[in-house]
Amino acid sequence: MGVMEADLIRSVETLDASYRRIALHHRVSTLIVGSSAREFVGAKSRIVQFHGHYDAVVAFPWTPDGLPIRIYQYSSTGSWRAIAALRSPFGFAQGAIYLFSSVIPVGSIFGLSSPAFLIQAVGGGCFPGSVLTFLKGKWSLLSALNAANQESTEIGGNPTFRHGYLLTTTICGANPADTGNTIVWSKVDQGTSNLVVVRQEVVNTSRKASSDS
Repeated sequence: MGVMEADLIRSVETLDASYRRIALHHRVSTLIVGSSAREFVGAKSRIVQFHGHYDAVVAFPWTPDGLPIRIYQYSSTGSWRAIAALRSPFGFAQGAIYLFSSVIPVGSIFGLSSPAFLIQAVGGGCFPGSVLTFLKGKWSLLSALNAANQESTEIGGNPTFRHGYLLTTTICGANPADTGNTIVWSKVDQGTSNLVVVRQEVVNTSRKASSDS
């Protein structure tokens, strides 16, 4: 483990403890805070080198300012500092994300020149996600058409990165069918900066593609 990674882990763990203390003080729901400190764990990406800097993305289960998604940059002084913060794209309580994992996948998507980070939230067998990237001079979440044919930064269907695409699935319930699952392949349209579908593939769910992040 390198010095930068160790410093990032310490920073996240320190903030986890701080935010949990504040959450308990303000009587934030136990579903968010958890019954123990071990359940209140921020998710982090691996460190990426981008535009001459070292960056990482962190998502906290809850933050007092309502901005649980943070982008950190390693400074010339040898410490991590937050350079941007975003609200949760998911429909949870303000400032909260029911995180699916302690790891934020990093991948590439056709149409993007910057790395893509996948923020994942829990779901009933079908977890949603949201894609964060540096686009047009700022950190932002990409939009895609949802089931209601409306633009949304919450992207359902167990999203994952694979071979330069974002993959989502149409069947991802707690007990999915063995056949007939449709995998949707999306890339970024450079004109609109939105995710657009480029291919759909019907596959057996037991053969579902895995992430290449």
